[in-house]
Amino acid sequence: MDFECTRCGKCCSGLRGPMLGQIHGLTIMPEERELFPAEIVKPMFRFRKRSKHRSGEIFMYQVDIIECPHHVDNGCQIYEDRPQNCRAFPFELRGEGVAIHESCPEIERLKKAEATCTIPQVYQKGAIAIHNYYRNTLYRTSDIERFDLKSGRWRGMLEGMTSEHMKILKV
Repeated sequence: MDFECTRCGKCCSGLRGPMLGQIHGLTIMPEERELFPAEIVKPMFRFRKRSKHRSGEIFMYQVDIIECPHHVDNGCQIYEDRPQNCRAFPFELRGEGVAIHESCPEIERLKKAEATCTIPQVYQKGAIAIHNYYRNTLYRTSDIERFDLKSGRWRGMLEGMTSEHMKILKV
């Protein structure tokens, strides 16, 4: 069976929460910032500069809001132009395989039907685009900082991570 988004909006809420010991929002690419009001777009990752007096280059952003402002009347108002993370959900490339966010009602339905799920091209393309962007930027150096929405400050990539986080990331 093909996965088919029912546009229920469950993935459009709970966008801000804990990840690897810090608080973050919906991850978006630099070119996707214009999709959201400027006041809710915050930095996510930056390359650390060697000097303590200069800030590093930001290469990924996040939306600091719990519920997406584009989800109105049980539908996405920018569905055709939605961010890559939204295009990929509930699928995510992880390592050599695909992780599935089981909070999605459609995934739950497919599980109950004991169906084998085929991932449509649009979701594969979204997941691959994000994975490639991460691989080509985030993973090319360990000299990265993350912006923590809770504290409002830049922290080292590994700061605040538990041993369980380290296992997941294979650090």
